[in-house]
This record gives sequence, structure tokens and C-alpha cells, in this order.
Amino acid sequence: MKQPFRPKQHGQRFTWLLALVLICCAPISASAQNIRVTVNASYAEYLLGMVCTGKDVDEEYLRTYAPLQSQIEHHTSMSNRRNFDAFLISLEAASKCEVPENDVFRFAPIIEDKAKFETVVSFFKQQGPAIESFVGETLAPYLPTDLDYEGDLILSIIGNPCGGFAVSGRFYLALNCLAGAYQEDFETAKLISTHEIFHDMQHNFFFEKGMDFKDVTTPHEGYRFLFQQLLMEGTAEYVADSRHITGSGFLSTLLKGFSDNGNAYIAQHIRTFGYAADVIGTYPDWRARLHDMFMMGFTGAGRQLFYYAGAGMARHMEETLGREPLVCVMHLPAEQFILAYQSTALSSPSEIAVPLSPAMIAIANSMSDERAADLRYESCLK
Repeated sequence: MKQPFRPKQHGQRFTWLLALVLICCAPISASAQNIRVTVNASYAEYLLGMVCTGKDVDEEYLRTYAPLQSQIEHHTSMSNRRNFDAFLISLEAASKCEVPENDVFRFAPIIEDKAKFETVVSFFKQQGPAIESFVGETLAPYLPTDLDYEGDLILSIIGNPCGGFAVSGRFYLALNCLAGAYQEDFETAKLISTHEIFHDMQHNFFFEKGMDFKDVTTPHEGYRFLFQQLLMEGTAEYVADSRHITGSGFLSTLLKGFSDNGNAYIAQHIRTFGYAADVIGTYPDWRARLHDMFMMGFTGAGRQLFYYAGAGMARHMEETLGREPLVCVMHLPAEQFILAYQSTALSSPSEIAVPLSPAMIAIANSMSDERAADLRYESCLK
């Protein structure tokens, strides 16, 4: 009886231990950071070992296979199209070298050119140490100096074709967009990895884990969701600065276009984020309005305009307050990021650092009124 093919439990492991004493720019205290990132190719290698081989799919095993289940958790956080059942149907077809009828996981490119994906997976697996070093050196100044972090960087060849995402202690780097020009896009891939790994770290040391849109049931939760998105995406964009993109491949060109446009109009994007409070309001269709603002500001469909708004806000805070207060504010509830920025925009305005709308600040203040003194941004300025 033919045995179903099972993925290996662990990919190739590269460990980078960061032990730094940060003097002039230490965000909290001078002590050791310990950052361990595993570049995991086993999930991609499993899929490549299934496509066009005729091997049986081991459903029982895959129901508990963490890299797959975390990816499905992410994909279904906004829509249920890419669920586990859809994955099984797709993989069974791909094993037979057939493009799934409803190819929501994008197996078609692998079926069409499997060798190209084998090459790009091998390249990124070998480049694990370079990715880890870049991640650690870039993020260290903006992390708690006593942070002990371990996470997986998973090479992804299905699902979203470009960029990446972080979920449940794992970061997924999408290789589809990189398969045709992986060397030209390598530096950009390192920057994306840094951005997304920082997201996973945020869940370890930020005040609260970000909400999913599907869990928002009231306007109050809607604004919390919006503030959390701005804090998380804005600070990740600021720390892994996309203005430094130098690659020439498809992904680099795409993201550089986003970045050039976003950074050219930061003041406008900050004002627009403030207007979101007036747009969403408490109208009967507030949730649809919130969704539209989210899609415009925090997804590729809208060129992720609020990433650059949040990054501009963080940059102005560091320039006016210093790095230590900025990192302190990042640890607090998300509305404190809004209020801390507003304070600096009013006291040290510039062409870029413009105040947010009164309606948005009123909402942030209403949330802040419920916080203890040590959870307010003023506690970071002492």
C-alpha cells in the first residue's frame, strides 16, 4: 500500500544570537538581546515533493502540520476562501499535475515551472545567515534590550504571491514574485523579512496583540483595530525603511513605487488617517466604512498608504522626543501612539508632521481616559 508523503518536521536551522550593549540609543536598559530565527524550507520542499508526483495526500498529518495551519489561519482571518478543505482539494489536484479548478492557493505557477521554484527555494535556504544578520542588526535598536525571541521564517510558495505576513510565531516570505529574479530582489526580500519578523516580535512585547477585522463588532473596537494597524504597520515600515529598496526585480520595482508615492505625500496620508474618524463615525454602515478605510490604507490594493503615515509619525516622534521615548510609546496601548504624535505635531509642526483631526483625537482621548497613568504616553517623557 502506497504511503502518503509527509513533510519533515524541521527545516535547515540557522541561529544568530545577538548580544549587544546599546549605549546612546538603548530603549530601556543595557542588557543582552537574544534573537533566534529559523529559516525553514521544509514546508516549501514538501509541496515541491508533492506537485506532479502522484503521491497521496496525508490529510490526518496535515491537519496538525503547524506551518500549513498557521498559513490557513492568516488567509481565513479576512475571508474563508483559502480554508483547509480548499487546500486539500488543491493539493490532490496538484499531485496529479492538474491545476485546481478553483486555484485559490495558486498552485498553477508551480505546476507550470516546478524547477524554477526548486531553484529559488534552494537559494533562500542557503542565504539564511545573511537574512538573519540583516534582521537582527536592523531591529535591535527598536527592541527591548532584554528581549528573548525565537521565530520561524518560512519560505512560502503558495497563497499570496508577493510580500509576506506574520502569524503565530511564524513569518512567511512569498517566493512566487521572487522566482523569476530572486538575486535582483534579494535585498528587498531581506527588508520584507525584517518588516514581517518585527510584526511577530510586536506580539511579544507590544501592549496587546493586534485584532483581526472579523473580530470587530462595535465602532469602539473598530477604532481600536484602526489604531493597532497604524501602530504595527507604521512602526514596522519605519524600522524596516522601504526608502532603502535598491533592487531591480519585479517585487523591488513594485514596492519602491508604493514607497516613493507614500513617502512623497506623508502629510496628506496623515491627514487622511485623521479623516477616517469622520468617515466611519457611528453610521449604520460603519463596519463597511471601516473595511474600506482598511483596504485603502493597509493593503496593497490601496498602496498601503497608512504604512507611510504611521512611519512618518514615528519618525517625527523620534526626531523630537528621541528613540527611547518612541520605543517606550510603542509598548503602550495603540491610542497612545496617536496622542504622543499629536503632541509632537502641535509642539513641533512641520510640512510633514501635521495634526490629526479633532474627531480622531477625541476618540483616542476617550480610550486613554480609561488607562492607568503608567499606560499613558506622558509616562514615557519623564
